[in-house]
Amino acid sequence: MAEELRDAYPKNYLMTYAVTPFLAGDTALQHYNSLLSLGWMQRYSDMIGIFSNDSVMNIVTRQHGLTGAKATPVTLDNLNEYIANCIAGLVLPVTPVRSANGKLEYKATPAPCDIWSMISDMTPMPSCKLTSFSSSTVVSGVAASKRTAAVIGWDDLRTNMTRNMPSLLTGIKRRSISARIQARGVIGGEYWKKANSFETQLVSRLGLVHGVDCLNVQLSSIYGTDLKSSMRSLDLCYNGSDSIHMLESLTTKAQAMFDEKAYLHWYERYGGPEVMDTFDECFETLHSAKDAYEAFLEPPL
Repeated sequence: MAEELRDAYPKNYLMTYAVTPFLAGDTALQHYNSLLSLGWMQRYSDMIGIFSNDSVMNIVTRQHGLTGAKATPVTLDNLNEYIANCIAGLVLPVTPVRSANGKLEYKATPAPCDIWSMISDMTPMPSCKLTSFSSSTVVSGVAASKRTAAVIGWDDLRTNMTRNMPSLLTGIKRRSISARIQARGVIGGEYWKKANSFETQLVSRLGLVHGVDCLNVQLSSIYGTDLKSSMRSLDLCYNGSDSIHMLESLTTKAQAMFDEKAYLHWYERYGGPEVMDTFDECFETLHSAKDAYEAFLEPPL
């Protein structure tokens, strides 16, 4: 589909999203399918949002655990809800807010989110286009007092957003090319009271290689499509070293199966002998992406 859209609209931008399978295994073919899908998206998309089923499961499970209430099972709907909120928080219409000379200036009417601005901010290097997400969203099923309160303080939202960031392997420090925060429901001066200290902490936590200049903070007075809503949210998108481990794990597992010719007859049955060339192209594409990330994010000597 990405290839077809790129051919039909060569001058338009294309943002795609992918959910990686559980490490415990969804299907025997998951590493092949992930390789082929991500290889094609890397080739034809301008920006790719990556969600890990395992990471989202951990985030939602932790949200349930923090309530102190009786444990309830995490459902697929919970995972989809969290992912959908991460995306919606970044791309829904906005009414920009800015603070100028001590006064707040609001744009009266909603405007579409500037998707091209997001893509150009988040993927300044064509080979490094895999982005990760975090949201202050607390999913359904978690204590109502934590989710449905009309107004939640910005301190709590910032804590939720940083707590919901995907975990890294022990001993690994995150490094990032760029990041964007979308704050919604910014009315009055409360947001700015601790904004500078929070952004400084976030720059360090993300390991932004070019510092605060690569952190783009967008503010909107409306929460979503409801102009009268008093809800608030914080959503984070960042392009960083999370993708290196994901690419390495994916290509290593797929390569091990490919070398043993495991299950390849299913792909040859429907794609013919030339499908082997497609595998080779996708391996090369994702290896190149991993090399680009490592070269750009390599810690200074």
